[in-house]
Amino acid sequence: MSSTTSPQPSLLDDHVALAIERHVAATSAILARVLIDTARSLDEPRAPDPARSLLLLATLVEMLLGTAAGCVIGRVVTATLRGLGDDVSYRLEIPLREALRHIGPGQASAPASVLGLTPLAFTTGTGARPLIDELAARLHLRLGQASADHRTVLIQLATSIPADRARSFASTLASLDDDSMLSWLWADHLTVAWRYYAIAAGNQQDAEPALPPALAGSSISTTWRAWLRRVRGEPSPAAPRAADYIMAIVG
Repeated sequence: MSSTTSPQPSLLDDHVALAIERHVAATSAILARVLIDTARSLDEPRAPDPARSLLLLATLVEMLLGTAAGCVIGRVVTATLRGLGDDVSYRLEIPLREALRHIGPGQASAPASVLGLTPLAFTTGTGARPLIDELAARLHLRLGQASADHRTVLIQLATSIPADRARSFASTLASLDDDSMLSWLWADHLTVAWRYYAIAAGNQQDAEPALPPALAGSSISTTWRAWLRRVRGEPSPAAPRAADYIMAIVG
């Protein structure tokens, strides 16, 4: 993700500015905790081509990064519209579109050596779950870097809301500081994404992963099925961006 231009935090009411900082910290903690907990439950895939597996993993991380942004900001926008009323939506659309222009899947992650990580465990055969460990290391780092984008979007939202409703917006953020729905969405995306990744890394042509019935026909599985088709070189929809998901809520 790339940072976008936004009003300075100093223009915000102190109460709102504090609520934004608390929400960014709380949400970052949720994403990190769920990543660690979910990674422990994943199965290491069979991957006959180590170099290809790492390249696929880089694209997976960037796609998951955009998915996380969509989940986080989408939850805030939904709660804001519910709490402040649909009459606020027209104030949010243009500022949100501007703030979200660069939010979503980006270029493949830099080589792990540049990131200070070590992907060599996979190629040397050391470690029992090298690809899962690599996923967790790369994604944890990228999520930490993305918190600045999260803050930028929240500041843009806050400065677009009528002043007499700013405190209500701060209360809305506080209500999402321990968001079980975000935890659930993020865990499901991680689980489903990894199963599709395992199919791709194993070079299992035409195969589909086994998914829990509740997720098999969901929008989550549709997202990651499209990712699998793209990495296979098959015709597929363009990669969904966090901005598309969020603006659908506002519109």
